[in-house]
Formats: sequence, structure tokens, C-alpha cells
Amino acid sequence: MERFSRVCRNPCVLPKRGRSAPFADSTLTALLARHVWLPESGASALSAVANEPANAPNARQESVFMPAIPNVEHILTDADGRQHVVLRGNRAAIQLTMTGADITAHPVSITILVPGITAIGRACDQLDTLRRILSPAHSRPPPVPAWSTRTENLRDALITFDGRRAGASHREIATFIYGARKVAEDWDAGLRERMQRHYNRAARLVAGGYRDFLR
Repeated sequence: MERFSRVCRNPCVLPKRGRSAPFADSTLTALLARHVWLPESGASALSAVANEPANAPNARQESVFMPAIPNVEHILTDADGRQHVVLRGNRAAIQLTMTGADITAHPVSITILVPGITAIGRACDQLDTLRRILSPAHSRPPPVPAWSTRTENLRDALITFDGRRAGASHREIATFIYGARKVAEDWDAGLRERMQRHYNRAARLVAGGYRDFLR
């Protein structure tokens, strides 16, 4: 296996051959394994050339500094000087195999290559994936669903149960869940009884096998 130098925001070098972790876990799916393909494997990777930007103003504006792109997961440079860029976002990933200028040193202009007329269809799909990954609209994380009263009660019940098992008092757990101010104001106005109801609810769920079901 060829030896690589790796750029992950800050330059670093992989350990010597035989002392580094494999590039991919074969037990995981391709999306989860965070793999890097070698061009010789015949795997699908989008080919590109990095060029020094011209002095024209338009060329400077179109240049890009690859390590600064948030969606760049890592950049690997192999022994032949090819630069393998893995981008990931919006539950998609793509790899660029680039030759030419050093993309980790300064901004460059990028030319995408299509190796033959028969590869146009595949290149279009790859470019669509790349656009999806780089799109700001798709890069934002999905909104976190709001807690309903039912799910909040279930959450607080399990927190109360686990806290009691760990030796905390109902008042200490209530402080963790609701904050010290609410506990000071409402402890004797119903919050003490609510904590007991939380514990009883969770105890019934656990006794009924709820935790085993979640596993």
C-alpha cells in the first residue's frame, strides 16, 4: 500500500507502514467507513486539475482554498503527488482525485476532467453530488424536533430514575432538570410530588422491559 501524507486542517503525517489504522472498516457501509479510493482500484472518483490562478481579477475570484471548505473531510497526498480530497455533507460523500498545483498551500482554480464521452453521464451525477454537498442550504443540520409534553415527561422520568439509582435525591435531580430557581420557588408547591411521579412512571416502564426494548 502506498504511503500518504494527510492534511486535516493542521498538517500531520501518518505513522510508518504497518503502524497506522486501515483507511476503511470493511464492516461499515461506504458512507460510514469514510473510505479513500486509490485511482488504480477503478473506483468512482471525480478527476480534476488544480491550476495556479491567473492574474486576471475574474480568475482570482473563482479560485478556492480547498482546506478552508467546511465540507472537506480530509486531503491525502500519495507518493506520486496526486491529491485525494474527500468531501462530505448532507448524507453524501464524494472524492476528487486532483493533479497539478498544491491545493493545501494556496488558492487554486480547479478544472474538472471527463475521461471520454462515455463518462459524461457518470460525471454529471458526480457533479450533482458535489453541488449538493457544497450547497449552503443542504449543509445546515436539520432542525431539532420540539419536545412534546409526553416526551418531556418520559425524558424527565428516566432522568429521575437513573439519578435515584446513582444516589441523588429528588431535589438534586429536580435542580438538574429544572434549575435551582424553579426548585426554590416550586419545591413545596407541587414539584416534590412531580418528582415522585416521574420516578414511579420510570420504575413501571423499566419493570415492563422498556429499557430492553430500546436496546
